[in-house]
Amino acid sequence: MIFTNQKFIENIDHLIKMNRYIIYIFTVFILACENEETYEIGDTYIKFFQTEGMEQGVDFLIDDNGILLLGNTDNATLNSSMLLIYTDLEGNEIWQQNLEAGDNEGKEITDNAVGIAKLNNGELVILGNRQEDGVNKGLLIKVNLSNPESFTYKEVTPTTVTVNQVHFNDIEATSDDGFIIIGEVRNFENVDTSIPNSDWNMISIKYDVGMNLSLERVNGFLNNSDDFGNSIVEGPNQNYYLFGSVTVEKVINGNSEFISDVRTVRVNSFLDPVWDKKPESNFNDYGKKILNYANTRFVLGEQHKSETNSNILVTELDDNGNPGSIYFFGSEKEETAGDMYVTPEGIFITGASNFGNNTFDIYIMKITPNGELLWEKRFGFEGDDYGEKIYVQSNGDILVVGSAIFGNLSKICLIKTDKDGNLSKLVDNSEKE
Repeated sequence: MIFTNQKFIENIDHLIKMNRYIIYIFTVFILACENEETYEIGDTYIKFFQTEGMEQGVDFLIDDNGILLLGNTDNATLNSSMLLIYTDLEGNEIWQQNLEAGDNEGKEITDNAVGIAKLNNGELVILGNRQEDGVNKGLLIKVNLSNPESFTYKEVTPTTVTVNQVHFNDIEATSDDGFIIIGEVRNFENVDTSIPNSDWNMISIKYDVGMNLSLERVNGFLNNSDDFGNSIVEGPNQNYYLFGSVTVEKVINGNSEFISDVRTVRVNSFLDPVWDKKPESNFNDYGKKILNYANTRFVLGEQHKSETNSNILVTELDDNGNPGSIYFFGSEKEETAGDMYVTPEGIFITGASNFGNNTFDIYIMKITPNGELLWEKRFGFEGDDYGEKIYVQSNGDILVVGSAIFGNLSKICLIKTDKDGNLSKLVDNSEKE
């Protein structure tokens, strides 16, 4: 739901109608499970993928031939690792590959996928986070789709600062045939006590096509503030927009509090700052996604009014990083932002919503650039389900990848709807696990 001053009454009626649809969707899909049914051209669907472990859908790439799904798998007998699944355009699985990088014998390693980028030469690079025996670092994997079992990798540790905690959140291909990653770093409770503790600071690292480091910059906001880099996009003249949030101390109603604000940093081709902007509010705002469409920067985030109430926020940034009108979408419960995709037809967003029940459902909505809600859909299964990435095909069909919970199992979930978020084919749910 969207609650704005001018649309409140209209949306109460919309809420009642949507409640009926949510109940129907939840009833149909609550027994959903992995199945071997084949889908044909023109079908829309919900499809699940799993191994013997716990899976989460993280990202995907779509081309003329198929869909490459990126996720995580966690089997009790193995270390947690990244998982690639390739399907045709109808979601029928062709192959899957577990990406266990390096010699993991005798080590306690957890790898978590972040994202996937297709370089200009057609090569694929996957970004992940690795924890090895308590040490955090990044992980880059280059995959050859013609031979996915043969892949190369390198671990990522900062070179310009001494830190012992690293976390990356996004990867994007660049126009000069390389790619760039963004995240945050800090030094904290280091075994080497001569190195002082530090705040979280935003970091961006640029690589060439061979995964060789080109540039690295740390962009902290202020001392005694934590900065997080969640998304990055290229702009004109190889400038880049770094997007995330910063936690700063504010005085609200006479009390000192640490509040999170959305933060955008524009950097030049050398990753040096051009401007650094942070619009403020009295609530905790978090930046999730930035993208550049028709020379306009669209940003997606969340506003948390309390521990049990969060809304999705959407706005545009001008050339100097100043936001236009900010639109909020949500209910009196929790909506979380996952990803957005912009076309001439509108803005498509996925995430999660726990409106109407005690668990999160995959959430898809379409809005106009002026903040008008055109439609919204929720897809709920047995537990907390999340939409992570969204893509709109040339024919208007919508693809979303995320995760779905069934009992004690988590599966990668691939949803394909028509241009209005509707399904033409429902899954046979008779074999519930």
